[in-house]
Amino acid sequence: YHSVMLERIARFSEAHQDAIEVPERLFHGGLHRGLIALDPELGQGLGVWFQKDITGAAHFCVSRNTQPSTGTPYPDTAPSIYEVSLRVKKFAVFPDERSLYQMGSEEPGDDEDLQFKPADLQNLQNVRRALVAAGYDGIHLMREGTFSAIDSRAIAIIKEHDPFPIYNTHIRPK
Repeated sequence: YHSVMLERIARFSEAHQDAIEVPERLFHGGLHRGLIALDPELGQGLGVWFQKDITGAAHFCVSRNTQPSTGTPYPDTAPSIYEVSLRVKKFAVFPDERSLYQMGSEEPGDDEDLQFKPADLQNLQNVRRALVAAGYDGIHLMREGTFSAIDSRAIAIIKEHDPFPIYNTHIRPK
């Protein structure tokens, strides 16, 4: 399964590498301030995600920091936006987020060897580790236009921003 999955990712990625345009600066909305490095081993498992728009990053981190039922911040969080430069050398490219999470799993009329996803790939950290072992240091989702660094050496923090003024000016309902 692993070799077939990685072969599919390699074929799709190679066919679409030329279409990737990584902006000079990207933004990560996080829940902790004052970090000196962003670690792909932490969080959901598929790396550190970035977007092109600082407003979108502000919306993400402020909304993820706020309890929906009360509107109060979760304890032990301090949202921040990290402006970064990505130094990704090889992206694993996926058409969209759904295909990333499927990771080459069964398709109609597919090979028998992809019928069942192995238990180790239910853990997204293991998916990320398999991609790193195959030589990838980033992920790009084409439809969403987002980027992930799956190796911490591919991330250079440029500047940290307070998300609340951005959120209050551009997003918060008036």
